[in-house]
Amino acid sequence: AVCSVPQMPAEMDPSEAAERVLDRTRGADQWQRRVDPPRVESIARFISKQQNLIVNSALLFCSDSESVRVDDEGVVTIDFANFIVNVGGVFYLNHSGRDDTRPIWLIDGQHRTRGLCLSESGYNLDIPVIFFPPGFDLSQSAKIFAEINTLQKKLSPLHTLFMQHRFSIPSPTKKRDFSRNDDGSLPDENSYKNHMSYECAAALAANEDGPLFNRVKILDSPERRSIIKATQWLDFSRSWWGQGNIFSADKDFSQKHMNSEVENYFTALVETCNHDGWENDPDPRNRWNPPGNSKGLIEKHGPAAALLWIFPTVWKKARVVGDETPIPKEYFLKALEPLTWVDWLDPRLHNMYGGGGEPGRQALTIWMEGAVKNGVVHG
Repeated sequence: AVCSVPQMPAEMDPSEAAERVLDRTRGADQWQRRVDPPRVESIARFISKQQNLIVNSALLFCSDSESVRVDDEGVVTIDFANFIVNVGGVFYLNHSGRDDTRPIWLIDGQHRTRGLCLSESGYNLDIPVIFFPPGFDLSQSAKIFAEINTLQKKLSPLHTLFMQHRFSIPSPTKKRDFSRNDDGSLPDENSYKNHMSYECAAALAANEDGPLFNRVKILDSPERRSIIKATQWLDFSRSWWGQGNIFSADKDFSQKHMNSEVENYFTALVETCNHDGWENDPDPRNRWNPPGNSKGLIEKHGPAAALLWIFPTVWKKARVVGDETPIPKEYFLKALEPLTWVDWLDPRLHNMYGGGGEPGRQALTIWMEGAVKNGVVHG
């Protein structure tokens, strides 16, 4: 009721932005980011769960000392008569033309405030507030806002993902929405896909007897054995659980069943790479997990994403081999036969498809999918 947001205009030409860089007084009351509606809705969903809290303080700056008084005890008094505009004796507005007459600026916390207002459990909730009273310099308050939003160190993407899953945190970003209903069920397809994908990665990385033990990077660590980060795993595998895909919810597979099939696929992949015959090659090492610092192409962060992209194609090919379920390693071995003599240590492959760029990953995926679909085993 008494606060406005000193936000940027909805659109601003680069030249106008440049003018504001050169003239610090230009747009002095316009430096906050614009409101992001999906973020507001996400906060509303978050606070609607009774066990969730908002503990971050909102920062308020008093820009109009005529309407606001603070006594020696710290009691704040706001005189509405000084800023409410009467129009024709009928309407009372907090604007005069385009000018917002409310005396206090909400300089940090506008998304929290708006999100709380949209929730039945949030609109009447008490939250902590830091108030800069009349006499506090505007440049000081703006500096504090900038320090809060630019100098704080955010959690790493892996740590953020871990926390989102651990505490079932909703998000307006579909790939990172881990919301749950109060009864523990998953509310929609996006939440289902994200939970299933992330927990599958964790199950495989934690299995000491499996091919991906310690090879999916769940949290930041100095180890060098991992082939893919959990963030990449989620991005490139969550589609498996989408409507109409191989693990869609309507198929009613158990999580153990799905994890088992993914692990059987990777076990078959390792055996496809490491088979008899390489001892006659100038480089006789295994093509998967060779000793030392060198890695085969598909064990490197980036190219390894192709292994997730082609999985649905390999899964469908393996499903044709027989009816046993979960799909056993032997079926996947049959589907992967066309990749038997690919030399993943060959520097020509690394030069062509290596690195972290999207073009290399996509080209590698297309090539591997084509080989599997074609079904021809070359020497």
